[in-house]
Amino acid sequence: MKDLGATRKILGITIVRDGFRGTLRLSQAEYVKRCQMDHCCHVMYYDNPYIILLLYVDDMLISGANIEEINNLKMQMSEHFAMKDLGATRKILGITIVRDGFRGTLRLSQAEYVKSYWFIYVYYGLTRPDIAHAIRVVSRYMSNAGMEHWEPMKWIFRYLRGSSETCLYFSGKSMEVQEALTVEMWWKANVSRVIEEALQTGGAPNISDAYTINGQPGDQYACSKPNTFIANVLYGKTYLLRVINAAVTSELFFAIANHKLTVVGKDASYIKPYSSDFIMITPGQTMDILLVANATNGGRHYIAAHNYASAEGVPYDTTTTTAILQYNFGTPNITPSFPSTTLPNFTDNAAATRFVAGLRSLASIDHPVNVPQVMDQRLIITVAVNLLTCEPGRTCGGPNGDRFAASLNNLSFPLPTTDILEAYYYNISGVYGTGFPSEPPLNFNFTGENLPGYLLFPRRAREVRVVEYNTSLEIVFQGTSLLAAENHPLHLHGYSFYVVGRGFGNFDKNRDPLNYNLVDPSFENTVGVPRNGWAAIRFRALNPGVWFIHCHLDQHNSWGMDTVLIVKNGPGANQKLLPPPSYMPPC
Repeated sequence: MKDLGATRKILGITIVRDGFRGTLRLSQAEYVKRCQMDHCCHVMYYDNPYIILLLYVDDMLISGANIEEINNLKMQMSEHFAMKDLGATRKILGITIVRDGFRGTLRLSQAEYVKSYWFIYVYYGLTRPDIAHAIRVVSRYMSNAGMEHWEPMKWIFRYLRGSSETCLYFSGKSMEVQEALTVEMWWKANVSRVIEEALQTGGAPNISDAYTINGQPGDQYACSKPNTFIANVLYGKTYLLRVINAAVTSELFFAIANHKLTVVGKDASYIKPYSSDFIMITPGQTMDILLVANATNGGRHYIAAHNYASAEGVPYDTTTTTAILQYNFGTPNITPSFPSTTLPNFTDNAAATRFVAGLRSLASIDHPVNVPQVMDQRLIITVAVNLLTCEPGRTCGGPNGDRFAASLNNLSFPLPTTDILEAYYYNISGVYGTGFPSEPPLNFNFTGENLPGYLLFPRRAREVRVVEYNTSLEIVFQGTSLLAAENHPLHLHGYSFYVVGRGFGNFDKNRDPLNYNLVDPSFENTVGVPRNGWAAIRFRALNPGVWFIHCHLDQHNSWGMDTVLIVKNGPGANQKLLPPPSYMPPC
């Protein structure tokens, strides 16, 4: 393009030059938003229509809902730049665009680049999401690739040769927009020191100062209000929200004012569409949620999240983080409505229980369930917050001057200095034992009140559980009321599992399994053990290796609510633990 003079304003961007000071300022109008995922993409919102502008070097693609607004934009830009209109786009950046006006469909294809190694890396992942993850992984080793990296590349090429005609396909009925919403925690401190200081003193970690959505606490904070995250929506469209709980010490309630949430996925597995006014999401969990933008008056609506505090008497962060769901019509700049009637209060255990109970697997022909029906082993594991006696001559920050601890089956797990995976593979002795018990070593009224004090103090031991390949396992996590009864999100590395049962009180191994859901249980990798209750999971041990089991509340993980599941090698060549890579750096 040819520059036709000093530009003062274009695409809603005001350009102010100060020759005396030698400065240049760019100011962007509110109706022009740059895409956070791709800075070459801008979205312009007007009273009703919108325009998407993609600019890559000297190629420009303009798309929108109103042809008049598109023509007006092209006219404005032509006043500043020499431009050539090539008409409806058929090809750009190697992407072939095929429209079918009769059927109302759109196809994007990069089939010709199957033969090009470079274009597979750079472009092909854009229109082939089925290989995008694989490309990102192998791309990490481009600067120092070896034979072990060439093998997966050959797998990718073979797959592409057999699916070269695969493309992105859109229709008016199926087109949905994705938005990621990550809820996090924020401290007025060095975050890496929060847990470290708690472990040094033996007390609980400092309470966070705020929660955030996509990095901003939101309108409730003066410092964050100008930068509150805004999700722009169009009336009648359906949006796929990917909600991630990255708040390492908090379970969360989440809601959007005046909108229903339809949960369709959890921990990367499909579930039966489940409509709810809110969700309860634990640390490390992800949920895929469909949102229909159906507010007839448009306007602005708060997206809000705050703590689910299941433990009585335990201090917690009482702040609420907000983002804004903003329609392209309605009264602008008004205070958004708040989900005051749909966001549960901090301690609403009934709401959390009700939400979790509604999650079910699809259990369809395309997405079948495979719940083990006959079990080889059943483990019953108590989950507890405990105390350890403070070191002689010291006063620790826990109750009665002792040190906070946590345990599984009365064993508080000290982190090793030698990696357990390394110790197992190289048969290094003295790092761990294999005596993790299949049942609690002490039987008592786990969820009772006024329990004797001696039950508070667990044994410190690094014991793991070893099972044979292809073992069908049932694990019942039994909550306890020791020190503080609360909801515990238990996470298992290396596996997803079926959550076949939940209940309150003490698990009855004769009665409770009769009520298991073995038809369509949810398939997860993090299970919430309810306050003063239990949760049962089932899976088959088909992934050999060394797998960490731990509470996803970071303070409990650090206090010892952990163990390790070791799954032995199977008989087949592809059923064995892989050796460490040659390029693996020492710890």
